[in-house]
Amino acid sequence: LNIINSDGTTIGFAPQVQWNTEPQAGGGDSSLLEWRARLTLLVGRDAEQKHLLDWANASPALSFKIIQAPGGVGKTRLAAEVAQTLSKTRGWSAGFVSLVDFQCAQRLQWSGNWFIVVDYPEHAPERLAELLRAAKAGLARDGKYKLRILLLCRNQLGLDAKLSDASVKGYLSEALLLADLQATDSYELLKQALTRLSDGLAEPQTIDETEFHAWQQQSPLHKTALFVLALALHLSTSPKITNRFLHGGKLLSALLEHEVAHWHKAEDGHHLARDTLGDVIAMATLFNGLPTDEVNDVLAAGYDWTDDTRKRVHAALAEVWPVEATDVTIFPPMAPDLLAAVFLWNWQLPASKRGIKKDQAVLAKIAARRAADVPALLQRWHMQAYDQTMRLTLGRPGNAAALSSLLAQAADNDSHFANQLRDGFALSDKWPALVVLAVSISRPSPILSSGEAYELNAYAGQLDTHAIALSNAGDRTDALQAGRGSVKIRRHLSQADRAAFEPYLATSVNNLAN
Repeated sequence: LNIINSDGTTIGFAPQVQWNTEPQAGGGDSSLLEWRARLTLLVGRDAEQKHLLDWANASPALSFKIIQAPGGVGKTRLAAEVAQTLSKTRGWSAGFVSLVDFQCAQRLQWSGNWFIVVDYPEHAPERLAELLRAAKAGLARDGKYKLRILLLCRNQLGLDAKLSDASVKGYLSEALLLADLQATDSYELLKQALTRLSDGLAEPQTIDETEFHAWQQQSPLHKTALFVLALALHLSTSPKITNRFLHGGKLLSALLEHEVAHWHKAEDGHHLARDTLGDVIAMATLFNGLPTDEVNDVLAAGYDWTDDTRKRVHAALAEVWPVEATDVTIFPPMAPDLLAAVFLWNWQLPASKRGIKKDQAVLAKIAARRAADVPALLQRWHMQAYDQTMRLTLGRPGNAAALSSLLAQAADNDSHFANQLRDGFALSDKWPALVVLAVSISRPSPILSSGEAYELNAYAGQLDTHAIALSNAGDRTDALQAGRGSVKIRRHLSQADRAAFEPYLATSVNNLAN
């Protein structure tokens, strides 16, 4: 599979599925929750696998398909298993690609049949359009072979426009909307995971099916494959626990406590200040990977490390964090995404920090080095903020984006970073939580289109509904925070368009007064 660039150069690469069948050096228990760990067999997805294999073997030479599902449902694991199946079939190659590889692509060139998977294409829609245009441009020359491009996303809104922009919408197959597992499949998944995790234990963990299903009913999150595996891991890593059935974010926080204890042990062993490794891992998570030079340059300067401290940081990281051996050694982000969201929330808490001024400066400095990536990073930050506030309900939901405080304060302290954020909004599809961030920055906020304004207004309505639910549950403090967040959003909107949004503002003010 070759990329023919606009400057005439050719890049050849071989996408593949990278399973972590052996424990990674530096990988903690949480790494078992990643799809790459292949902790169990793929359970309850026979129909979806057949659907994707039938699509791959259909007659068109070029076809795209979207899989849409919330984080934790298992879309990446499903795609990887299908790719693995095809790669064992004569004439097929399969694997994952990064959109960064296609930013200068003019056309693709392929021999044999290819099945390639793109994770979170909505984070970089412009680069996705480049891939789609390049695939179509290569079709006339390589039409005797099949190319399948599978797009894994949480929300396909906006992708249709990119497909139209790239003039390839006619090659789009019907989307696959991935649902949670059936109750019986969820229990089978739990049993398989407990059997694997209990290997070698004198008393393997078991759990009553009725109790398990009662736990599943307590939160929509508990019906996702990720949380079923997280429960199995919690039971296996804490055999003497009294609270077996933790809910939502608390379950993931309990798993993180084991990771952090491991980090602290490494910090103590290398005579490092507490939370030093947490800072590095947080930046790797925020920026979707942290190259070694950014650790050596930006973090060393931003956190006042001596050369000796920097060497000790690397030695400690080697014990607790996996490293991706690419052209430049990269410390990867924490995964899965929901676990990363909980980690970032805990990392941001001022009570657990030595002070966040240095974090803000480091964040702004790395963003300056990656100016071209800021639009895609904005999408990533929105996803993490959405997970924190709306899915995991961490902290105060009145804060529409849990990362907004950190990002906005960094922008207040660094005008260059503030400009990058505003430019990023102009170049990317604006998400409601991030528009609220832009509003909160003490410099001119971006101008909203009509569609974006109404999307943000709908988000404010969700906050009002959430405020009422919190109040009815007796949580008046958080209810007030949610109500104030709705008023803040709609006040901003009504200043821009009084006729359209002042009635909504009145509704939110009335709700807050109640």
